[in-house]
Order: sequence, then C-alpha cells, then structure tokens
Amino acid sequence: MSLRGTGTSFISIGLACQPALQLYRNRRHLSSLVGEPLAYRSSFFNWLMVSADGIPRLRERMMAPIETGSIGLPAGEKVPVLLGYRAWLYHDGPNAKITRKKFRQLVAKYEHLRQNFLDLCSLRTRHFVLCNTQNNLAAEHPHLSDSMTITFDDRLIASTRATVDRLFPAGRNRLLIVGRADRLERPQRRRVRLPPADATAWEGDTAAWARVLSRHLGTRQAPPRGRRDK
Repeated sequence: MSLRGTGTSFISIGLACQPALQLYRNRRHLSSLVGEPLAYRSSFFNWLMVSADGIPRLRERMMAPIETGSIGLPAGEKVPVLLGYRAWLYHDGPNAKITRKKFRQLVAKYEHLRQNFLDLCSLRTRHFVLCNTQNNLAAEHPHLSDSMTITFDDRLIASTRATVDRLFPAGRNRLLIVGRADRLERPQRRRVRLPPADATAWEGDTAAWARVLSRHLGTRQAPPRGRRDK
C-alpha cells in the first residue's frame, strides 16, 4: 500500500507486497515523524510482483494509459502480465478464470491505480520505497521461467533515482532502498537499509521496518515497545 498526506507521500514501487504492507502497518508511526496524517492509498505497484531490473522502465510506463492492449493473459495456470515488462499482476489470476467482462474490469482497475500513482507523485515530498527483503520471492514467484531478478546493484539504484527525478522534477524525491545482504551485488556503494533477518514468509518485521523508516527520515525515534499498527 502507499500513503498520502497533504504534502507528503510514501509510494511502494516493488518488488512485491512487503513494502506496501509495512507502509500500511507503520502509517501512524510515519505520520508522527513527518508531522501530518498519512492515509492508505491504493496505487499501481502495491501488490504487483516486478523484476528488479525493470524498475526504471516501469516508472516511465506510468506516463501512458493502461488500455486493452496493455495487459496480457499467458496460457496455463498463470496470472496477467503488463505486456512488454516483467511485471505480474499476482493477485488477479489465474488467467483461466478471467472472462471478457473481468478483463475489461482488470484494465479499468489498473488504469485507476496508475492515476492514483501519479496523484501520489504530485505531492511536494515523495518517498519511493523499493524492497527485496521478502523471504519467499525466489520460492513463491509463480513464473520462475520468466527470470524475475531480485538483486539490487548500484546501477539499478542510480537509474531508478535518475528516472524519478526526471519524471517528477518539481518538489523533492527521496528513494528508500530496503535490501537483504545476500540479494545485493558487490561492491555496493549506494545506501541500502538492511533490516535484521526475520522468519516471516512475506510480511517482514513491523518493528524493524519502523526503525528503517525512522533512520530514512533522519531520526532514531521508534514506536513504543510492543506497539503494532494494524
């Protein structure tokens, strides 16, 4: 999920569901840190699975409408894809159950989410959150044959930053990279936040994310022990 205030937004941009969930769980904590209420906002990348090496191109793709020819339905027990990109609409399959009516609704849904993404990007201060710490990425990805990339390197991070700065030059862009040490290419010179390992399948540890978000915003403040925003 993504968060929207009056002048600040936190925008999940992949690779999968964990950053969206953790922004939602930490919304009150983040509201206290930035000094304005932040509310949940649906957005294009909240629940997608996307390949790391396609992140910059996918930001650019948001400048054009999602139309009937934008979404493909590969045969078999697969999920819809954004054609021309390694981006899987993970929660909208399987394709065998998608009727013509449901397909039209799917196109309308993702065009609406695209517009929400652009609205989030219109605020004065934008925090783009990119994460590869979800534990089940390699094991649960439904299209292993599609070669989803889950590692980050300096070039990807630099390209992602340059792309958002070019697309959204007004205001301020901040990029938060949350990574797992074994999913980083060396040498790693760009800043990546490394939360401790956790035992969750995909959710991540909410307290650890609270600390990561606090450090990203330049404060050591964290929620009281035992607190969990739901």
